[in-house]
Amino acid sequence: MSVCGALSSGVLACGAAALGPQWLGGIATAAAQPQEPVVNHPPEAAPARTELLLDAADQSRPPLRRRLTFAPHEQIPGNAVASYFAAVSLKSGADWRERAEEVLGISIEDLRKRDAAGEFGFIEEHADLLKMVETATRFQRCQWDWDYSQGFGLLLPHLTPMRDLGKLVAARARVRVVRGDFDGAVSDIRVGLTLARHVGDTGFVILFIVGHSIAGMVLDVLEEMAAQPGAPNMYWPLAQLRMPLLGLGEAIDQEWQTLVLGDVVPNLDDPTLPEWSASRWQDEGERMFVKLAEISSLSNNDASPTLPTTSFTAMSLLVYPEAKAAMIARGADQRAVEAMPVARVVVTHLTEELRQQSQELGKWYWLPYWQAHEGLAHEDAKFYPKRADMAWKLTRALVPLLRHAKLVEARLEKQVAALRVVEAVRATAAQRGERFDLGRGLVWPVPIDPFTGVPFVIRRDGDSVLIDTQAVDNEPETAKVAFTIRFRPGSKK
Repeated sequence: MSVCGALSSGVLACGAAALGPQWLGGIATAAAQPQEPVVNHPPEAAPARTELLLDAADQSRPPLRRRLTFAPHEQIPGNAVASYFAAVSLKSGADWRERAEEVLGISIEDLRKRDAAGEFGFIEEHADLLKMVETATRFQRCQWDWDYSQGFGLLLPHLTPMRDLGKLVAARARVRVVRGDFDGAVSDIRVGLTLARHVGDTGFVILFIVGHSIAGMVLDVLEEMAAQPGAPNMYWPLAQLRMPLLGLGEAIDQEWQTLVLGDVVPNLDDPTLPEWSASRWQDEGERMFVKLAEISSLSNNDASPTLPTTSFTAMSLLVYPEAKAAMIARGADQRAVEAMPVARVVVTHLTEELRQQSQELGKWYWLPYWQAHEGLAHEDAKFYPKRADMAWKLTRALVPLLRHAKLVEARLEKQVAALRVVEAVRATAAQRGERFDLGRGLVWPVPIDPFTGVPFVIRRDGDSVLIDTQAVDNEPETAKVAFTIRFRPGSKK
C-alpha cells in the first residue's frame, strides 16, 4: 500500500475507529470545526456516568515493577525492522485476524465464559509469532529507511500487517486479563505500546494514526484490567509513559517537507532557477499541477475543494495577476517580475503560498491540544470561507486530516490521564481507607485534562467517588468523562 493508497482506502478512518476506549466516550473523529476560546465552568449536565467497581490498591513493590516501557537493560542493540518483516511473513495466510477481532469485540463477561470453554486456543497456537513480535519490540530503534524520493507513491507494505499484529497482541493481553494473569497482560500491553511507537513515530500522519490505533487497543485492555479483582495499581507505570506517545508535529513536518515541498513543488533556493527556460518552467508547472490534483482528489472533506479540472496553462491565466501582485508585494522588482515567464511567476507564487499557509497551520501541532485548539480554530476560520485564490484551494486539499490527527493525539493522552486519576483514587483508598477525606486531596498528583488544561473534578457522593471533566465551551461532548467509583468490600491491600 502506498501513502496515496492509504489515504484513499479509508485506512485513516479505520485507524481512528479502533481507538474506542472502554470507559471514555469516543472523541469526534472528523475534522473539528472552528472553536471559541476555552471558558471553565463548574461541572454541569454530564454525559452518562460509568459505574466502576474497583479494588483499593496501593503501588506495586517496587513502583515500576510492571513497566509499560522496556527498561534499558531489556533492550537489544540494533534495528527492529528485519524482525518485524520476519513476523509479517510468518503470519502470511493465517486466519487468526478474525479471531483476534472477535476477542477484542465481545464483552469481558462473554470473553471469560468462552475462554473457560476453551474457545480461544488460537492464542497459544500462535505463541511463536507473538514471541517474534516481542523480540522486535525490544530493539533499541526501528528505522524503516523510507525512500522519500518516491513521494506520495511511496509504498508502505507493512501498514496493514503491523496493525493486524497489534490486534493479536491486544487479544492475548485481554485473554490474560480474564485468566487473572496480570503480569502477562502488562507484558503484552508493553509490547503493544512499543509496536505502536515503532509504527507511528516514523514520519507520516497516516502511520501516526495507525500507531495510535494500536496503542488504543492495548490501553483499552489496561482499562479493563483495572476493574478486575486483584488488579495491580498502574499509576506509576502510566506516569512513566512519554506523552504525547507519538510525535504529531514531527510527522506533519516530515510529510510536508519530504512529500509535499520536497516532491510536489520546486526548491526555490535552487541557485540554477534563474537559468531555467520558459519551457522548463512550463514543464515544472504542469508536473506540479498534476501532482497537486492527484493529492486533491484524495480528500473526502467537503470543506476541502478539489482542484479545477483544467490545464496548468488555463489555471495560470487565472492566477497570474494574483501571483504577480504577490511577488511584487514581497519585495521583488516589478520590471523583473513582468519580464519573467508566466509559468515562473505562477509556480513561484503557489510554492511560496503553500510554504506560508502550511506552516501557519502546522506550527500549532507542536503544542498540547488545550493550547493549540484556539489557534487551529483561528487558522481554520481563515480557510473555511469560500476564497477564490488557488493557493488556498491547494492548501485545503492537502491538510483536511490534520485537525483529526490532533484530536486522535489528545484522545489517547486523555485516556492515559483518566486512568492515572482512577489509579490515584485506588491508591488513596488503600492508604487511608475507602471513605477517605477528599479535603486532603489524593496521595498522588492528579494530571490535567489534555483537552482543557485544567484538572479533573473529584468529589464524594456518600461511599462513591465521582470523577468528572471540568466543563468547557466547545469541548467535544464525547471527550468528557464521568466515572462513579465504588470499592469492593474488604479490597484494601
